Amino acid sequence: MTDTVDWKAQPLEVRLAHKVKACRTCAWFWKGTPPYGPYPSYDWKSDFPPQANRSETQSATGSSPSPWLSARLAGDQFVDPGIMHGCRKAPIMTVGINPNMTAWFPYPSAAGWAYPAFKSDARYAYYYRHFTLYQESLSLDYVRRHLSSSERILAEDDGFVAAVTREPVHNYMVLTVQYRGRAQHNSYEIAWKPDARWVVVQDNGKADDERTWFKKGAPLAGRFDCPADGDAEIYENPSGYYQRMVEVLDRFKRKSGLEGANLTVGEDVAQHDMVACASPGWQSKYDMAKELIAHNCVQDHGWVVSQFVQSQPSVVILVGGSALSMFRSVFGPYMTLADSGSDIYELLDETCTRPTYVTIDIGKVKFRSRVLTPPHFSYLANFYAQSRLSKAAWAAFQQDFAADAKVLAEAHRVWEPNSDGTVPIELKGMDDPLRASISVEGWQVLSAYYMDPFDKLAGALADELKAGTLAFDAATGHLKRGDGPCRFCVNSLWTFPEGCAYGKPDVPPYGPGELESAVETILARARDAAAARKASSGPSSSIRPAGSAS
Repeated sequence: MTDTVDWKAQPLEVRLAHKVKACRTCAWFWKGTPPYGPYPSYDWKSDFPPQANRSETQSATGSSPSPWLSARLAGDQFVDPGIMHGCRKAPIMTVGINPNMTAWFPYPSAAGWAYPAFKSDARYAYYYRHFTLYQESLSLDYVRRHLSSSERILAEDDGFVAAVTREPVHNYMVLTVQYRGRAQHNSYEIAWKPDARWVVVQDNGKADDERTWFKKGAPLAGRFDCPADGDAEIYENPSGYYQRMVEVLDRFKRKSGLEGANLTVGEDVAQHDMVACASPGWQSKYDMAKELIAHNCVQDHGWVVSQFVQSQPSVVILVGGSALSMFRSVFGPYMTLADSGSDIYELLDETCTRPTYVTIDIGKVKFRSRVLTPPHFSYLANFYAQSRLSKAAWAAFQQDFAADAKVLAEAHRVWEPNSDGTVPIELKGMDDPLRASISVEGWQVLSAYYMDPFDKLAGALADELKAGTLAFDAATGHLKRGDGPCRFCVNSLWTFPEGCAYGKPDVPPYGPGELESAVETILARARDAAAARKASSGPSSSIRPAGSAS
Protein backbone atom coordinates (compact mmCIF):
# COMPACT_ATOMS: atom_id res chain seq x y z
CA MET A 1 0.00 0.00 0.00
CA THR A 2 2.72 2.48 0.95
CA ASP A 3 4.28 2.31 -2.53
CA THR A 4 1.20 3.97 -4.07
CA VAL A 5 0.45 6.51 -1.34
CA ASP A 6 0.70 10.21 -2.13
CA TRP A 7 2.36 11.09 1.16
CA LYS A 8 2.35 14.82 0.45
CA ALA A 9 -1.44 14.68 0.57
CA GLN A 10 -1.46 13.09 4.04
CA PRO A 11 -1.70 15.12 7.27
CA LEU A 12 1.59 15.93 9.00
CA GLU A 13 0.88 13.57 11.90
CA VAL A 14 0.29 10.64 9.53
CA ARG A 15 3.39 11.37 7.45
CA LEU A 16 5.47 11.43 10.62
CA ALA A 17 4.55 7.82 11.41
CA HIS A 18 5.68 6.70 7.96
CA LYS A 19 8.85 8.81 7.81
CA VAL A 20 10.13 8.10 11.31
CA LYS A 21 9.53 4.36 11.04
CA ALA A 22 11.56 4.26 7.81
CA CYS A 23 14.35 6.60 8.93
CA ARG A 24 17.83 5.11 8.64
CA THR A 25 19.81 8.35 8.53
CA CYS A 26 22.32 7.87 11.34
CA ALA A 27 25.22 5.81 10.02
CA TRP A 28 26.28 5.05 13.58
CA PHE A 29 23.00 3.20 14.21
CA TRP A 30 22.23 1.80 10.77
CA LYS A 31 25.24 1.56 8.46
CA GLY A 32 28.07 -0.98 8.55
CA THR A 33 27.71 -3.09 11.69
CA PRO A 34 24.87 -1.67 13.82
CA PRO A 35 26.00 -1.42 17.47
CA TYR A 36 22.79 -2.63 19.15
CA GLY A 37 20.87 -5.71 18.12
CA PRO A 38 19.42 -7.59 16.46
CA TYR A 39 16.90 -8.42 19.16
CA PRO A 40 13.77 -10.60 19.44
CA SER A 41 10.87 -9.16 17.48
CA TYR A 42 7.20 -9.84 16.86
CA ASP A 43 4.30 -8.71 14.71
CA TRP A 44 0.59 -8.73 15.45
CA LYS A 45 -1.76 -11.27 13.88
CA SER A 46 -4.25 -8.53 12.97
CA ASP A 47 -3.99 -4.83 12.30
CA PHE A 48 -5.73 -3.53 15.42
CA PRO A 49 -5.87 -6.16 18.20
CA PRO A 50 -8.22 -5.07 21.01
CA GLN A 51 -5.57 -5.86 23.65
CA ALA A 52 -3.48 -2.96 22.32
CA ASN A 53 -6.07 -0.43 23.44
CA ARG A 54 -5.54 -0.57 27.18
CA SER A 55 -8.13 1.05 29.42
CA GLU A 56 -7.01 -0.11 32.87
CA THR A 57 -6.60 2.12 35.90
CA GLN A 58 -2.88 2.78 35.98
CA SER A 59 -0.61 2.21 38.96
CA ALA A 60 2.46 4.24 39.88
CA THR A 61 4.07 1.19 41.49
CA GLY A 62 4.71 -2.44 40.62
CA SER A 63 6.78 -4.01 37.88
CA SER A 64 5.59 -7.60 37.49
CA PRO A 65 5.16 -8.76 33.88
CA SER A 66 1.80 -10.14 32.81
CA PRO A 67 0.51 -11.78 29.61
CA TRP A 68 -0.58 -9.24 27.00
CA LEU A 69 -1.35 -10.98 23.71
CA SER A 70 -0.28 -13.82 21.47
CA ALA A 71 1.82 -12.57 18.57
CA ARG A 72 3.68 -13.91 15.56
CA LEU A 73 7.44 -14.04 16.12
CA ALA A 74 9.60 -12.32 13.51
CA GLY A 75 13.09 -13.48 14.47
CA ASP A 76 15.90 -11.17 15.55
CA GLN A 77 15.65 -7.71 14.02
CA PHE A 78 16.95 -4.22 14.59
CA VAL A 79 14.59 -1.93 16.46
CA ASP A 80 12.65 0.60 14.39
CA PRO A 81 12.80 4.26 15.45
CA GLY A 82 9.83 5.28 17.58
CA ILE A 83 7.27 8.07 17.43
CA MET A 84 5.37 9.81 20.21
CA HIS A 85 3.35 7.60 22.57
CA GLY A 86 -0.32 8.33 23.09
CA CYS A 87 -2.94 10.74 21.79
CA ARG A 88 -1.45 13.29 19.38
CA LYS A 89 -3.57 16.03 20.99
CA ALA A 90 -3.04 15.16 24.66
CA PRO A 91 -2.78 18.46 26.57
CA ILE A 92 0.35 17.37 28.46
CA MET A 93 3.48 16.19 26.65
CA THR A 94 6.60 14.79 28.29
CA VAL A 95 9.85 14.86 26.31
CA GLY A 96 12.77 12.57 27.15
CA ILE A 97 16.07 11.79 25.44
CA ASN A 98 15.54 8.56 23.47
CA PRO A 99 13.95 5.12 23.93
CA ASN A 100 15.71 2.76 26.31
CA MET A 101 17.11 -0.40 24.75
CA THR A 102 16.31 -2.74 27.61
CA ALA A 103 17.48 -5.90 25.80
CA TRP A 104 21.10 -4.73 25.86
CA PHE A 105 21.66 -5.30 29.57
CA PRO A 106 23.24 -8.56 30.85
CA TYR A 107 20.52 -9.58 33.30
CA PRO A 108 17.77 -12.21 33.24
CA SER A 109 15.22 -9.39 33.39
CA ALA A 110 16.55 -8.21 30.01
CA ALA A 111 16.92 -11.62 28.34
CA GLY A 112 13.37 -11.79 26.99
CA TRP A 113 12.78 -8.21 25.84
CA ALA A 114 11.03 -8.16 22.48
CA TYR A 115 10.34 -5.28 20.12
CA PRO A 116 7.62 -4.74 17.53
CA ALA A 117 8.58 -5.24 13.89
CA PHE A 118 5.37 -4.21 12.17
CA LYS A 119 5.08 -4.73 8.44
CA SER A 120 2.52 -1.95 8.05
CA ASP A 121 2.47 1.72 9.00
CA ALA A 122 -1.09 1.24 10.29
CA ARG A 123 -0.02 -1.31 12.92
CA TYR A 124 2.97 0.84 13.88
CA ALA A 125 0.72 3.89 14.30
CA TYR A 126 -1.85 1.94 16.34
CA TYR A 127 0.85 0.56 18.63
CA TYR A 128 2.20 4.00 19.46
CA ARG A 129 -1.24 5.60 19.72
CA HIS A 130 -2.03 3.22 22.60
CA PHE A 131 1.45 2.93 24.15
CA THR A 132 1.09 3.67 27.86
CA LEU A 133 3.32 2.24 30.63
CA TYR A 134 4.66 -0.96 29.15
CA GLN A 135 7.53 -2.55 27.31
CA GLU A 136 7.17 -6.06 25.92
CA SER A 137 8.99 -9.31 26.49
CA LEU A 138 8.92 -13.05 26.05
CA SER A 139 8.85 -15.03 29.28
CA LEU A 140 12.16 -16.06 30.81
CA ASP A 141 11.00 -19.68 30.65
CA TYR A 142 10.53 -19.31 26.90
CA VAL A 143 14.06 -17.95 26.54
CA ARG A 144 15.52 -20.78 28.61
CA ARG A 145 13.72 -23.36 26.47
CA HIS A 146 15.14 -21.85 23.29
CA LEU A 147 18.77 -21.45 24.26
CA SER A 148 21.21 -23.01 21.81
CA SER A 149 22.04 -26.58 22.78
CA SER A 150 25.66 -26.13 21.66
CA GLU A 151 26.34 -22.56 22.82
CA ARG A 152 25.39 -22.32 26.46
CA ILE A 153 26.83 -22.58 29.95
CA LEU A 154 25.40 -25.12 32.39
CA ALA A 155 26.03 -25.06 36.13
CA GLU A 156 28.89 -27.35 37.19
CA ASP A 157 27.39 -27.66 40.67
CA ASP A 158 24.88 -25.97 42.96
CA GLY A 159 25.71 -22.32 43.49
CA PHE A 160 24.70 -18.72 42.84
CA VAL A 161 25.52 -15.91 40.44
CA ALA A 162 27.81 -13.49 42.22
CA ALA A 163 28.00 -10.83 39.50
CA VAL A 164 27.62 -10.19 35.79
CA THR A 165 29.20 -7.28 33.96
CA ARG A 166 29.06 -6.21 30.33
CA GLU A 167 31.60 -4.21 28.37
CA PRO A 168 29.73 -1.08 27.16
CA VAL A 169 31.23 -0.93 23.66
CA HIS A 170 31.67 -4.61 22.74
CA ASN A 171 29.69 -7.85 22.69
CA TYR A 172 31.52 -9.14 25.74
CA MET A 173 30.54 -9.92 29.31
CA VAL A 174 31.86 -11.75 32.36
CA LEU A 175 29.60 -14.04 34.36
CA THR A 176 30.93 -14.70 37.87
CA VAL A 177 29.48 -17.60 39.86
CA GLN A 178 30.19 -19.18 43.21
CA TYR A 179 29.88 -22.97 43.33
CA ARG A 180 29.25 -24.86 46.54
CA GLY A 181 32.39 -25.76 48.46
CA ARG A 182 34.83 -23.84 46.23
CA ALA A 183 37.10 -21.21 47.72
CA GLN A 184 37.26 -19.14 44.53
CA HIS A 185 34.67 -17.76 42.18
CA ASN A 186 34.41 -19.11 38.64
CA SER A 187 34.42 -16.48 35.93
CA TYR A 188 33.08 -17.19 32.44
CA GLU A 189 34.14 -14.82 29.69
CA ILE A 190 31.50 -14.61 26.98
CA ALA A 191 31.99 -12.93 23.61
CA TRP A 192 29.74 -13.11 20.57
CA LYS A 193 29.52 -11.86 17.03
CA PRO A 194 27.11 -9.08 16.03
CA ASP A 195 24.63 -11.48 14.42
CA ALA A 196 24.31 -13.51 17.63
CA ARG A 197 23.10 -12.72 21.12
CA TRP A 198 24.06 -14.21 24.46
CA VAL A 199 21.82 -13.79 27.49
CA VAL A 200 22.10 -14.54 31.21
CA VAL A 201 19.13 -16.52 32.57
CA GLN A 202 19.92 -16.77 36.31
CA ASP A 203 19.41 -13.92 38.76
CA ASN A 204 22.14 -12.88 41.17
CA GLY A 205 22.03 -14.84 44.42
CA LYS A 206 23.31 -14.68 47.97
CA ALA A 207 25.62 -17.03 49.83
CA ASP A 208 23.34 -17.12 52.88
CA ASP A 209 20.07 -17.64 51.02
CA GLU A 210 19.87 -20.92 49.10
CA ARG A 211 16.48 -19.92 47.72
CA THR A 212 18.47 -17.73 45.32
CA TRP A 213 20.82 -20.56 44.26
CA PHE A 214 20.68 -22.55 41.05
CA LYS A 215 20.98 -26.34 40.87
CA LYS A 216 23.70 -28.35 39.16
CA GLY A 217 22.99 -28.58 35.46
CA ALA A 218 20.80 -25.46 35.35
CA PRO A 219 21.37 -23.13 32.38
CA LEU A 220 23.28 -20.01 33.39
CA ALA A 221 23.69 -18.29 30.03
CA GLY A 222 23.52 -19.09 26.36
CA ARG A 223 22.95 -17.95 22.84
CA PHE A 224 19.31 -17.08 22.22
CA ASP A 225 18.05 -16.82 18.66
CA CYS A 226 14.44 -15.72 18.49
CA PRO A 227 12.41 -18.01 16.20
CA ALA A 228 11.52 -16.42 12.89
CA ASP A 229 8.07 -17.97 12.77
CA GLY A 230 5.46 -19.42 15.06
CA ASP A 231 3.45 -17.76 17.82
CA ALA A 232 4.39 -16.85 21.37
CA GLU A 233 2.82 -15.11 24.34
CA ILE A 234 4.03 -11.53 24.64
CA TYR A 235 4.21 -10.10 28.17
CA GLU A 236 3.76 -6.47 29.17
CA ASN A 237 6.17 -5.02 31.73
CA PRO A 238 5.40 -1.74 33.53
CA SER A 239 8.28 0.70 33.16
CA GLY A 240 9.26 2.96 36.04
CA TYR A 241 10.06 5.78 33.62
CA TYR A 242 6.47 5.88 32.37
CA GLN A 243 5.00 5.32 35.84
CA ARG A 244 6.45 8.56 37.23
CA MET A 245 3.71 10.55 35.53
CA VAL A 246 1.04 8.31 37.07
CA GLU A 247 2.09 9.53 40.51
CA VAL A 248 2.05 13.12 39.23
CA LEU A 249 -1.47 12.66 37.82
CA ASP A 250 -2.69 11.06 41.07
CA ARG A 251 -1.47 14.02 43.12
CA PHE A 252 -2.78 16.48 40.54
CA LYS A 253 -6.24 14.92 40.83
CA ARG A 254 -6.17 15.19 44.63
CA LYS A 255 -5.14 18.84 44.45
CA SER A 256 -7.82 19.63 41.86
CA GLY A 257 -10.83 17.71 43.15
CA LEU A 258 -10.70 15.23 40.26
CA GLU A 259 -10.18 12.08 42.33
CA GLY A 260 -12.92 10.23 40.45
CA ALA A 261 -11.41 10.87 37.02
CA ASN A 262 -9.32 8.19 35.31
CA LEU A 263 -6.61 10.44 33.91
CA THR A 264 -3.94 8.33 32.25
CA VAL A 265 -0.57 8.28 30.62
CA GLY A 266 -1.25 7.83 26.93
CA GLU A 267 -4.59 9.62 26.93
CA ASP A 268 -3.99 12.77 28.99
CA VAL A 269 -0.19 12.65 28.85
CA ALA A 270 1.66 11.95 25.58
CA GLN A 271 5.32 10.92 25.71
CA HIS A 272 7.89 12.00 23.13
CA ASP A 273 11.64 11.53 22.80
CA MET A 274 14.07 13.98 21.24
CA VAL A 275 15.90 11.13 19.48
CA ALA A 276 13.85 8.38 17.83
CA CYS A 277 16.34 5.46 17.94
CA ALA A 278 16.90 3.39 21.07
CA SER A 279 20.16 2.90 22.96
CA PRO A 280 21.12 1.49 26.39
CA GLY A 281 21.66 5.01 27.70
CA TRP A 282 22.81 8.47 26.74
CA GLN A 283 26.17 8.53 28.48
CA SER A 284 29.69 8.77 27.09
CA LYS A 285 30.49 5.22 28.23
CA TYR A 286 28.43 3.87 25.33
CA ASP A 287 30.74 5.56 22.83
CA MET A 288 27.87 6.92 20.76
CA ALA A 289 28.09 9.79 18.30
CA LYS A 290 25.62 11.64 20.52
CA GLU A 291 26.04 15.12 19.09
CA LEU A 292 25.70 13.95 15.50
CA ILE A 293 22.74 11.68 16.28
CA ALA A 294 20.92 14.51 18.06
CA HIS A 295 21.74 16.90 15.20
CA ASN A 296 20.33 14.52 12.58
CA CYS A 297 17.15 13.73 14.50
CA VAL A 298 16.39 17.04 16.17
CA GLN A 299 17.76 19.82 13.97
CA ASP A 300 17.86 18.22 10.50
CA HIS A 301 14.73 16.06 10.47
CA GLY A 302 12.98 18.00 13.19
CA TRP A 303 10.76 15.10 14.21
CA VAL A 304 10.03 16.59 17.63
CA VAL A 305 9.39 20.02 16.12
CA SER A 306 6.82 18.63 13.71
CA GLN A 307 5.02 16.68 16.42
CA PHE A 308 5.12 19.57 18.89
CA VAL A 309 3.67 21.97 16.34
CA GLN A 310 0.93 19.51 15.42
CA SER A 311 0.12 18.55 19.04
CA GLN A 312 0.20 22.08 20.51
CA PRO A 313 0.21 20.85 24.15
CA SER A 314 -0.78 23.14 26.99
CA VAL A 315 2.11 21.85 29.11
CA VAL A 316 5.44 20.37 28.01
CA ILE A 317 7.54 18.52 30.61
CA LEU A 318 11.21 18.30 29.62
CA VAL A 319 12.63 15.29 31.45
CA GLY A 320 16.19 15.96 32.61
CA GLY A 321 18.99 18.28 31.55
CA SER A 322 19.90 16.52 28.30
CA ALA A 323 16.31 16.61 27.01
CA LEU A 324 16.05 20.26 28.00
CA SER A 325 19.28 21.07 26.16
CA MET A 326 18.17 19.31 22.97
CA PHE A 327 14.72 20.90 23.11
CA ARG A 328 16.30 24.31 23.57
CA SER A 329 18.52 23.69 20.52
CA VAL A 330 15.44 24.10 18.31
CA PHE A 331 12.94 26.00 20.45
CA GLY A 332 15.37 28.28 22.30
CA PRO A 333 14.36 31.44 20.38
CA TYR A 334 10.73 30.80 21.39
CA MET A 335 11.37 30.07 25.08
CA THR A 336 11.31 32.42 28.05
CA LEU A 337 13.32 30.05 30.26
CA ALA A 338 16.77 31.52 30.74
CA ASP A 339 19.66 29.49 29.31
CA SER A 340 21.43 28.83 32.61
CA GLY A 341 23.54 26.10 34.09
CA SER A 342 21.20 25.73 37.03
CA ASP A 343 20.85 22.49 38.95
CA ILE A 344 17.89 20.53 37.56
CA TYR A 345 16.10 20.76 40.92
CA GLU A 346 16.55 24.51 40.96
CA LEU A 347 15.07 24.59 37.46
CA LEU A 348 12.18 22.40 38.62
CA ASP A 349 11.47 24.79 41.48
CA GLU A 350 11.77 27.79 39.17
CA THR A 351 9.51 26.46 36.42
CA CYS A 352 6.90 25.14 38.86
CA THR A 353 6.83 28.37 40.86
CA ARG A 354 7.22 30.99 38.12
CA PRO A 355 5.55 30.02 34.82
CA THR A 356 7.75 30.00 31.74
CA TYR A 357 6.64 29.22 28.20
CA VAL A 358 7.32 28.17 24.65
CA THR A 359 5.32 30.53 22.45
CA ILE A 360 4.76 29.81 18.76
CA ASP A 361 3.18 32.55 16.64
CA ILE A 362 3.91 31.78 12.99
CA GLY A 363 1.20 32.56 10.46
CA LYS A 364 -1.97 30.77 11.55
CA VAL A 365 -0.04 28.48 13.92
CA LYS A 366 -0.39 30.10 17.31
CA PHE A 367 -0.11 28.42 20.71
CA ARG A 368 1.71 28.61 24.02
CA SER A 369 2.97 25.74 26.19
CA ARG A 370 3.98 25.97 29.83
CA VAL A 371 7.45 24.47 30.40
CA LEU A 372 8.29 22.26 33.40
CA THR A 373 11.74 20.73 33.97
CA PRO A 374 11.89 17.73 36.36
CA PRO A 375 14.89 15.41 36.79
CA HIS A 376 15.10 12.23 34.73
CA PHE A 377 12.16 9.85 35.16
CA SER A 378 14.27 6.67 34.97
CA TYR A 379 15.37 6.88 38.60
CA LEU A 380 12.74 6.84 41.34
CA ALA A 381 15.31 8.24 43.78
CA ASN A 382 15.25 11.47 41.77
CA PHE A 383 11.69 11.99 43.00
CA TYR A 384 12.05 11.19 46.68
CA ALA A 385 11.16 14.11 48.89
CA GLN A 386 14.49 15.53 49.99
CA SER A 387 16.50 18.43 51.29
CA ARG A 388 19.31 19.36 48.95
CA LEU A 389 22.37 20.90 50.58
CA SER A 390 25.45 22.08 48.77
CA LYS A 391 28.74 20.51 49.82
CA ALA A 392 29.57 23.61 51.89
CA ALA A 393 26.08 23.77 53.44
CA TRP A 394 26.24 20.08 54.43
CA ALA A 395 29.66 20.56 55.99
CA ALA A 396 28.31 23.51 57.98
CA PHE A 397 25.26 21.48 59.02
CA GLN A 398 27.50 18.66 60.27
CA GLN A 399 29.46 21.15 62.34
CA ASP A 400 26.54 23.20 63.70
CA PHE A 401 24.12 20.29 64.20
CA ALA A 402 26.40 17.30 64.78
CA ALA A 403 23.77 15.30 66.69
CA ASP A 404 21.18 15.85 63.94
CA ALA A 405 23.67 14.84 61.24
CA LYS A 406 24.36 11.63 63.15
CA VAL A 407 20.62 10.84 63.40
CA LEU A 408 20.23 11.35 59.64
CA ALA A 409 23.25 9.20 58.84
CA GLU A 410 22.18 6.36 61.12
CA ALA A 411 18.72 6.41 59.53
CA HIS A 412 20.39 6.10 56.09
CA ARG A 413 18.86 9.37 54.93
CA VAL A 414 22.09 10.93 53.65
CA TRP A 415 22.77 10.01 50.03
CA GLU A 416 25.99 10.10 48.11
CA PRO A 417 26.78 13.55 46.70
CA ASN A 418 25.62 14.28 43.15
CA SER A 419 28.15 15.10 40.44
CA ASP A 420 27.92 18.80 41.39
CA GLY A 421 28.61 18.01 45.05
CA THR A 422 25.03 18.51 46.23
CA VAL A 423 24.14 16.22 49.15
CA PRO A 424 20.53 14.97 49.12
CA ILE A 425 18.91 14.26 52.50
CA GLU A 426 15.83 12.06 52.14
CA LEU A 427 12.81 13.28 54.11
CA LYS A 428 9.42 11.63 54.12
CA GLY A 429 7.52 14.90 54.01
CA MET A 430 7.29 17.69 56.55
CA ASP A 431 5.60 15.27 58.97
CA ASP A 432 8.41 12.73 58.75
CA PRO A 433 8.54 10.72 62.04
CA LEU A 434 12.26 11.41 62.10
CA ARG A 435 11.46 15.05 62.79
CA ALA A 436 10.96 14.22 66.49
CA SER A 437 14.64 13.22 66.71
CA ILE A 438 15.96 16.38 65.03
CA SER A 439 16.49 19.69 66.81
CA VAL A 440 14.07 22.51 66.00
CA GLU A 441 16.87 24.59 64.52
CA GLY A 442 18.22 21.68 62.47
CA TRP A 443 14.77 20.92 61.09
CA GLN A 444 14.35 24.56 60.10
CA VAL A 445 17.54 24.32 58.03
CA LEU A 446 16.38 21.09 56.35
CA SER A 447 12.97 22.63 55.67
CA ALA A 448 14.54 25.61 53.94
CA TYR A 449 16.14 23.27 51.38
CA TYR A 450 13.17 20.87 51.09
CA MET A 451 11.96 19.66 47.69
CA ASP A 452 9.18 17.20 46.75
CA PRO A 453 9.46 16.81 42.95
CA PHE A 454 6.19 14.91 42.50
CA ASP A 455 4.31 17.54 44.49
CA LYS A 456 5.96 20.39 42.60
CA LEU A 457 4.85 19.00 39.24
CA ALA A 458 1.34 18.19 40.46
CA GLY A 459 1.00 21.68 41.92
CA ALA A 460 2.02 23.31 38.65
CA LEU A 461 -0.57 21.25 36.74
CA ALA A 462 -3.20 22.21 39.33
CA ASP A 463 -2.29 25.87 38.77
CA GLU A 464 -2.86 25.42 35.03
CA LEU A 465 -6.25 23.82 35.67
CA LYS A 466 -7.21 26.72 37.93
CA ALA A 467 -6.07 29.18 35.28
CA GLY A 468 -8.13 27.41 32.63
CA THR A 469 -5.16 26.34 30.51
CA LEU A 470 -6.02 22.74 31.37
CA ALA A 471 -9.67 21.77 31.62
CA PHE A 472 -11.53 18.59 32.52
CA ASP A 473 -14.08 17.38 29.99
CA ALA A 474 -16.79 15.40 31.78
CA ALA A 475 -18.13 14.10 28.46
CA THR A 476 -14.92 12.18 27.71
CA GLY A 477 -13.67 11.70 31.29
CA HIS A 478 -10.31 13.17 30.28
CA LEU A 479 -8.62 16.52 30.00
CA LYS A 480 -9.68 18.74 27.11
CA ARG A 481 -7.55 18.20 23.98
CA GLY A 482 -5.06 20.70 22.58
CA ASP A 483 -6.17 23.07 19.83
CA GLY A 484 -6.20 22.26 16.14
CA PRO A 485 -7.21 19.31 13.96
CA CYS A 486 -5.86 15.77 14.05
CA ARG A 487 -6.38 12.85 11.69
CA PHE A 488 -3.93 10.38 13.17
CA CYS A 489 -6.62 7.87 14.12
CA VAL A 490 -9.01 8.46 11.22
CA ASN A 491 -7.60 9.17 7.76
CA SER A 492 -7.58 7.86 4.21
CA LEU A 493 -4.97 5.19 5.00
CA TRP A 494 -6.44 3.69 8.17
CA THR A 495 -9.30 4.06 10.62
CA PHE A 496 -8.71 2.80 14.14
CA PRO A 497 -11.67 0.79 15.54
CA GLU A 498 -12.38 3.28 18.34
CA GLY A 499 -12.11 6.30 16.03
CA CYS A 500 -11.52 9.61 17.82
CA ALA A 501 -13.41 10.40 21.01
CA TYR A 502 -12.57 14.09 20.77
CA GLY A 503 -14.01 15.10 17.40
CA LYS A 504 -10.63 16.11 16.03
CA PRO A 505 -11.14 14.65 12.51
CA ASP A 506 -14.05 17.10 12.12
CA VAL A 507 -11.98 20.18 12.97
CA PRO A 508 -11.18 22.13 9.75
CA PRO A 509 -7.60 21.40 8.70
CA TYR A 510 -4.87 23.95 8.32
CA GLY A 511 -4.27 25.16 4.81
CA PRO A 512 -1.81 23.23 2.63
CA GLY A 513 1.69 23.53 4.03
CA GLU A 514 0.82 25.83 6.98
CA LEU A 515 2.02 23.48 9.72
CA GLU A 516 5.04 22.48 7.62
CA SER A 517 5.93 26.14 7.05
CA ALA A 518 5.85 26.78 10.80
CA VAL A 519 8.12 23.77 11.36
CA GLU A 520 10.63 24.98 8.76
CA THR A 521 10.59 28.50 10.23
CA ILE A 522 11.45 27.11 13.67
CA LEU A 523 14.22 24.91 12.27
CA ALA A 524 15.65 27.73 10.12
CA ARG A 525 15.75 30.07 13.11
CA ALA A 526 17.45 27.35 15.14
CA ARG A 527 20.07 26.89 12.41
CA ASP A 528 20.71 30.64 12.33
CA ALA A 529 21.08 30.73 16.11
CA ALA A 530 23.49 27.77 16.02
CA ALA A 531 25.55 29.43 13.27
CA ALA A 532 25.73 32.63 15.31
CA ARG A 533 26.91 30.72 18.38
CA LYS A 534 29.52 28.90 16.32
CA ALA A 535 30.78 32.15 14.82
CA SER A 536 31.10 33.77 18.24
CA SER A 537 32.88 30.77 19.80
CA GLY A 538 35.46 30.26 17.03
CA PRO A 539 36.52 27.04 15.25
CA SER A 540 34.98 23.78 16.42
CA SER A 541 36.00 20.18 15.87
CA SER A 542 32.40 18.96 16.13
CA ILE A 543 31.46 16.47 13.44
CA ARG A 544 28.60 17.60 11.24
CA PRO A 545 26.88 15.73 8.44
CA ALA A 546 27.95 16.81 4.97
CA GLY A 547 25.72 19.51 3.56
CA SER A 548 23.87 20.24 6.79
CA ALA A 549 23.75 23.51 8.63
CA SER A 550 25.73 23.88 11.83
